[in-house]
Amino acid sequence: MLHLPRLLHLPQLLHLPQTSVANRNSKWEEAYSNSGRTGYVDVMAILIGLGLIYRFTLFE
Repeated sequence: MLHLPRLLHLPQLLHLPQTSVANRNSKWEEAYSNSGRTGYVDVMAILIGLGLIYRFTLFE
C-alpha cells in the first residue's frame, strides 16, 4: 500500500528537462504580479454570479 507522502512526490518523478528550461526562460515575476489582478476579477465574477442566482431565486 502506498503512503500519501509518497504519492505527493509523484510529480517530481515526472519532472522533464524541458520543464527546467521553461522555468529558466519564463517571466514568472510578471506572471506573479498579474495573478493578483486576475484573482480580483475571478472574485468579482463569482460575486456577480451569486448575486444573479440569489436575485432570480429569491425575488421571482
